[in-house]
Amino acid sequence: MWNGKKKAVTFSFDDGVTQDIRLIEIFNKYGLKCTFNINSGFLGLDGTLDRNGHTVRHDKIAREKIKDVYKDHEVAVHTLTHPFLPSLDEAEIIRQVENDRLALSEICGYDVVSMAYPCGGNNNDDRVAEIIKNSTGVRFARGIESSYSFDLQENLLRFKPTVYYIENCLDEIVEKFLALETDSPALLYIWGHSYEMDAEYISWEKFEEVCKKLSGRDDIFYGTNKEVFMEYGLHKQYKKVLPLATENGIIKVDAFITCQNEDVNFDGGDKIEVPSVSVIIKYGEKEFWGHGKDYLWTDAFAQLQKQLPDGVKIHCCMTCRHGNMCPVGNEPGELFCTKDVAITQKSDLFFYTEDESERAKRSRDCTDICESYQEQTSEHYTYNDYLHR
Repeated sequence: MWNGKKKAVTFSFDDGVTQDIRLIEIFNKYGLKCTFNINSGFLGLDGTLDRNGHTVRHDKIAREKIKDVYKDHEVAVHTLTHPFLPSLDEAEIIRQVENDRLALSEICGYDVVSMAYPCGGNNNDDRVAEIIKNSTGVRFARGIESSYSFDLQENLLRFKPTVYYIENCLDEIVEKFLALETDSPALLYIWGHSYEMDAEYISWEKFEEVCKKLSGRDDIFYGTNKEVFMEYGLHKQYKKVLPLATENGIIKVDAFITCQNEDVNFDGGDKIEVPSVSVIIKYGEKEFWGHGKDYLWTDAFAQLQKQLPDGVKIHCCMTCRHGNMCPVGNEPGELFCTKDVAITQKSDLFFYTEDESERAKRSRDCTDICESYQEQTSEHYTYNDYLHR
């Protein structure tokens, strides 16, 4: 599950206000991780809010400070200007979500994929979630309705947090989680706004006590929303070593490939389940993502290649003229080497055999590399040659 652990803790705080700086000091002190959901249309704006009989500052972190302030945590979408999304038409939902995501991705230097829905009440519904799923780069989105549960949830685009941190049951929930002994994955998800501690819904000292109590446990994984959901039980995740050809030679980076089943409707009206595939690597100081929707991972790797800087190429069996993802379908990422197989037409590439010894001889992992590697050319077609077009 989460690095071999069955329990995980994650936090999520909204609005990107200056009180986050103090909050981050607490999180860093205790080794906790948080996702901060930010409205890029309000960056640097000052303001106040009247809450709980107090007038509190609601000053937004300036654009030039975002990357540094949140560097050890995750920045996520909260829309451009904090509208009530269910009241908007499709085009405006896409603009509010995707433009915020792109702006924050540019500021932070990595692909922003998490989100918290803005506003109170029933701030999301199936229509909104479906639009976000199909028309934006957001992969995970949180509402505000508490589940009071540690169970995994199927819908990661309408995720219900465990508890709002100003609720009276926070201590009870935390104690229950810490005492939990389980063979099944359990997630404690706590959310809020840091300015609420200035409004004394909960004191800063009380919240620090909660963080201290949760910290330093050998049986708990501490991660941002993205880190927790990337390791989530609803996903099957593979960690691979991916060679990259650069101007300075071949380097190897860790690649995290995640598959999640999603219903897909085809033009004929049939619905089948196929995996949604994401691959993420870190090269230099940036994260690069690729996404796809096929069993063979090729779309995800193709998109990843397009995101990489000029002069950097994925360099593995998947990009070899002898490499061919088997179209019949086997283990995810399984590739059949066509070296020494006579290829006279494209159909010859659909190599498949029931002979186990032959399969074992030709089967390779898509991220392997071998001495027989030969880069694809326009004269040497394989099933995956479009990766480097």
